[in-house]
Amino acid sequence: MISVVLPCYNEEDNICNLLKRLNSVCASQADIEWSLLFVNDGSNDHTLEALKGFIHSDCSWCRPSVIDFARN
Repeated sequence: MISVVLPCYNEEDNICNLLKRLNSVCASQADIEWSLLFVNDGSNDHTLEALKGFIHSDCSWCRPSVIDFARN
């Protein structure tokens, strides 16, 4: 298993592109189990909502989770 920690701070405009790229890279490595830990570092935009939507989606190639800090 490969675990990746991704810090996020006000990444609302970039998070969808990041998730698409992660999807293409990780899905192409089907023999590896991926664990993605997103750390929302007190964002004051919609970063957290986007991350929650991703972790509740049907992700067959990874185990995503989110840690949410109230402030940066």
